[in-house]
Amino acid sequence: MADAIIDNIPKLNHDEINSSITIPLTPTSGVPKYDLSGMVFGTTQAPFDPTYKFFATEGATYSLLDTSFFDPYLRLYDRSGNAIATNSEDSDSAAEIIFSDLLHDENGEKHSLDVIIEWTAPYSGIFFIKPGWEQELIHKNYLLVVSSDMDTAVQQISQLSDTDTDRIFNWGESAYTNLFPEHQNSQADVQGYYARIYSNGDALGERDGIIYYYDGGTDGTGEIVAVGTISDYLPQAVAAGF
Repeated sequence: MADAIIDNIPKLNHDEINSSITIPLTPTSGVPKYDLSGMVFGTTQAPFDPTYKFFATEGATYSLLDTSFFDPYLRLYDRSGNAIATNSEDSDSAAEIIFSDLLHDENGEKHSLDVIIEWTAPYSGIFFIKPGWEQELIHKNYLLVVSSDMDTAVQQISQLSDTDTDRIFNWGESAYTNLFPEHQNSQADVQGYYARIYSNGDALGERDGIIYYYDGGTDGTGEIVAVGTISDYLPQAVAAGF
C-alpha cells in the first residue's frame, strides 16, 4: 500500500533527484533491532540543501534520524519525488531521550534532532531524503542515519529457494561481466551469506532474501551493500532466460 502524498511539501525537482547521493545500507552488528544501517556525518560546513537516496525493501521497517545545531527538518520522498513522511515534534521530543548520546558535539554543545520512526517501505526501490540541516557558525556537526529492520520483509520472501538465487547470480554474471568476470559456483555459508566469490575480489551474496554486492576489488570500497531483493531481480533473470 502506497504512502499518502503530503501535498503541502513541494515535490523534488529533476535536479534534486539526479544529483541525489546514495547512502549504502550495510549489515550492522551489535545494534539491537536493526539489520542494516548507513549514515552521513561531518564536522565542517554541511552540503547546501542536499538530497540523499537509499534502497528500501518492501515491508521492511526503517527509522531515520538527523541532527544539527539548530532544529533541522527531516523529509522522506518516494521514487517520483513526492513527500510521503516527515518528522513530528512529538516524536522528536521522545527520541531526544533515547538518542541523547548523539546530541552533543566534542565540546559538549547540545544539538537538535529530528526522527521518522518505524516507517514501513511500501515497495522495493529508491526513496529520497532531505535532512534540512541548520548549522551554527562554530558548532557545525551534522548527522543523518538510516536504519532498517528486515524481519518484516523476510516473511514475504522467505519461501524463495536457493535455485532462484542462483538464477539471479547467473544473470548477474552475464549482465555485469566487468564486476563478475567468470562463472563461480555458489557456496552455502560464507560468513552467513549464500555467496559467490570472484577472482577480482568482488562477491555476490544473498541472506534472508536480500541480494548483496561486495566491492572487494583492488580499488574497491570493501563495503557490503544491499542492492535489492530476490523478488526484484528474479523477473529480470527469468526474462533473460536464466
